[in-house]
Amino acid sequence: MTILDTMRTIQVKKIRRPKLRDRLAVMHGRYIKSDSDDKKTFRFVRDELGILVDFMAELFKKDDHVLIGIRGMPRVGKTESVVAASVCANKMAVFIKHFVKANSQKPTN
Repeated sequence: MTILDTMRTIQVKKIRRPKLRDRLAVMHGRYIKSDSDDKKTFRFVRDELGILVDFMAELFKKDDHVLIGIRGMPRVGKTESVVAASVCANKMAVFIKHFVKANSQKPTN
């Protein structure tokens, strides 16, 4: 007996394949937040490093080459998250660090 059988007011109109965000929500109990301006940008806080590691590991497991940019405050676990995700995905990650001073101007082309 499923929950759909016990409740009469639920009608399933359409079923879609679960996406990566859906699988992570089931695993961790909450959805990851995407940026309102750019849908390809996701925001994480320090308490959500487990979700970040699983998210990047799933991206690393794909056969494509993946370029992921991570920015944030110092000492919050950025490098450790990438290392943990690459170990979880059984892939090697190449790190390119780029440091920007807080008061520096943007480069002009």
